[in-house]
Amino acid sequence: MTGPMKARLDALRERAALRSMIVKPAPEGWVLATPFRVVCLGTLANVADWLEAAEQRDHASLPLTAIGERADG
Repeated sequence: MTGPMKARLDALRERAALRSMIVKPAPEGWVLATPFRVVCLGTLANVADWLEAAEQRDHASLPLTAIGERADG
């Protein structure tokens, strides 16, 4: 593994670890997984994109939606 690729992989593994996930090689490319399921399977770019989307969602405000109705209404 070359220096730049190892640095990129290490950075992705650190980001994944913040979510209790791992990044590991697979026959089809790379796997981003929790202890319970595979979250993303593909290239390192796919793994990076998934992590980026999850990180952006962490910083987004939650939508305001009504969950139920008032009992007196």
